[in-house]
Parts: sequence; C-alpha cells; structure tokens
Amino acid sequence: PRQYARTQRLSLGEPRSFTASPDGSRVIFIRSHSGSDAVNTLWSLDTATGIEREVLDPRTLNTDLTELTAAELRQRERAREGASGVTSYACNREVTLAVTVLGGSVVLIDLLSGVATMPTIDSGVFDVRLSPDGNTISYLRGTSLCVSSLAGDERIIASDPNEAISWGNAEFIAAEEMGRFRGYWWAPDSQSIAACRVDVSSINVWHIADPAHPELPATEHRYPAAGTPNASVSLHIISLASAVSQQVELSGNWEYLNTVSWNSAGLIAQTQTRDQKQIDIHSIDASTGKATVVFSDTDDAWVELVPGVPALQQDGTLVTCADRDGSRRLLVNGESVTPTTMQVRSVVSVGDSVMFMANDINTPWEIDAWAYKNGSLQQVTQSHGVVSVSGTSQCYVSRVSTLDTERAQFTVHTTTTTH
Repeated sequence: PRQYARTQRLSLGEPRSFTASPDGSRVIFIRSHSGSDAVNTLWSLDTATGIEREVLDPRTLNTDLTELTAAELRQRERAREGASGVTSYACNREVTLAVTVLGGSVVLIDLLSGVATMPTIDSGVFDVRLSPDGNTISYLRGTSLCVSSLAGDERIIASDPNEAISWGNAEFIAAEEMGRFRGYWWAPDSQSIAACRVDVSSINVWHIADPAHPELPATEHRYPAAGTPNASVSLHIISLASAVSQQVELSGNWEYLNTVSWNSAGLIAQTQTRDQKQIDIHSIDASTGKATVVFSDTDDAWVELVPGVPALQQDGTLVTCADRDGSRRLLVNGESVTPTTMQVRSVVSVGDSVMFMANDINTPWEIDAWAYKNGSLQQVTQSHGVVSVSGTSQCYVSRVSTLDTERAQFTVHTTTTTH
C-alpha cells in the first residue's frame, strides 16, 4: 500500500499520453524520471532508431509548478490527475510543435529542436491547444475562449459578461460522468473553432468546506445533483478571423452533448437524452450550423457511451458502436462488422482502417487490439493479457500487462520497426 500511494497508483515513471507523427517517424509522450518523481517531463522517441530524447523538463523553466488556476484544479480533479509538470499537451497536425501549461503559463515546444519558449501571454490560462496548421494557440481564460499567435497578442473570440456562462469548457457532467474533458475543437483548416457554450445559472449552489484547512471559508460549487437541473449546453461555430459565432441547430429531445469530432471528412456531434436511453449522431454543416441526424440508437436500459466514437473515416463513412444481439459491436455505416462473440471496448483510431480494442465475450480478462479494413477483421495483438493501444495501424504504441510479467511492457510498432 505504501508503494501504491508513493507511486500514485503505480503511474509515476510510466510513459503515457502518446502522440505519433503522421509519418510515423516519432512518438511524443509524457513520463516522470522514476516511480518516486511526481514531475512529468515531455519526451520524443525516434521510431527508426528507438532512441528517446527528453524534450522538456519543466524544472528547467522559471515557473512555479504549484501555481494553478481554480479551473485547472477542477479539470485535473475530474481527470484524476495527481502529478505535476507536463500533465497534458497538444500538438499541431504534423506533430512538430506542442503546447502545454506550466504554472498557468503557456509553453511552446519545438519538438524537432527541443527549444521551449514562453509566448507573451499573461498567466492564468488552461486547456491550451494548437491549431492544426500550428500557427495559432488557443486556450481558456476564466470563462472566455481566447486565441493568440505563437508570439503572443491575445484575442478573446468568445465571452459573456454573465459569470454563469462559459465558452469552450466541459461542464461537470460531461467531464465527470461521460469522459468528455474538452469543450472546444479546431476545424481541420484552422479557420474556425467549434465550442460549447455552457450556462450553469439554473444549477443549485453547494458550499463545500475543506476539512484539511478549517481556517478557509467554504467554496461554492454548482453541482447538478440527481433530479435537479443540469447545465444548458449548446454548440457554436466561431470564426477565427471575425469571432462571429453561429449556433449549431441540434434537433431532438436531448440534454447531454456527449461527443464532438471534426476532421477533414466533416463535423459530427452525439447527443443523449436525460434518461440515457437514446443517442443521436448529427452531421453538421459548419458553414450554416444546420445539422442532420444520421444515426440513432435506443435501449430500454441505457445506451452505452463507447470511447472513440462516433467518428468519420476520410471518405465520410460513419463509425460507431452499439449493443446488438447480446454484444457490443462495431458499426460501419450502420452495419455490424464484428461478430456476436466479440465485445468491443473502445475505438482507438479511424483512418484507412479502424483500430479498436475488444475481447472474446467468454474471456473478458483478455483484451486485444483489432483492425477492420475493407470488410475484414485482423487481430493486431495477441497478448493473453490486457492491452491498451494509442495511435494508428501505421504507427501505434501498445501497453501489455499479463499475470506472467512484473510490470507492463510498452512497445512502439511501425510498418517497418518495433521497439
């Protein structure tokens, strides 16, 4: 138990948050120096040679890693994040640049040279991201959604004088219960952003004291307890150039916005009713805000939300999951493509092929990666244990844990090399 606590549930010193470059030449990830080091640093692995290079150690910068905004603290709590340093990052499309927040300040990292700079952006921001073309930094400041050039010059593109209304944030239900930790998404052409507008004015206020610090007053939290009002959420398309906002017309009787996905094939969103018995997937025209329901699913108990879907392949093919004939199955254009003997756990990536995690329905303790392409299924890993995968079929990182090994094994796979 002491080791479990000291290593933060055996997570310190273990690599995570992998991002593979499109050409498969490098993999970016987070890892602390040891199981007793709680400060995460950013790393890059050359897939051709297998050589790792530390790109950023936050302790080399003049920042106070303990300086966190209240919003970032809430975000970390919902993500169950206990470490410090680089706890999250975001890259441009080519994975040549990355941004992160340290002590409330934006840090820009050149992943090729390893040079880290701090743009002239005032501290106190969180959820920083890069536009796909790598020319614009976006982030949240309080309840506002802001953008900046790589050098600085902040510009607010969505805000509201009512403090109960926020832009680009993930409300409590989405982050805590549905696994959606973000509230805004860049367009593939880097010219606009899809952002949530969240109004919490109807949610009851709770006052919570900190038993460890009785000298401090109780803090206010808007908590949507069972049976009480939820946040009012709407989706908007915001022009980067003009900051003009267009509301998306999501039809139907829904209360939860589960998922938003935007790639070169289009913009889609998934909504769910409050009783969680129905979901709708909407195809959205980003130029007008008009949305069309392209898929619906219902269940007498509830519709399960599966990580990674819905998503669109490059040709516009819709990929999702649904419970059919006694198992959770992968659906491509509405048709089940996995057998009833397979239980799909999550979808990892959607490209030329669909990579997903699944198990034989009779052996749920063995989870492996699979790929679906051109009407056929291929088992990617055969671990006889539990596998998690990040990346695409062209370049992916596998984490394999079995009862026969002392610790998990991480391997980088490309079409030509394995490390």
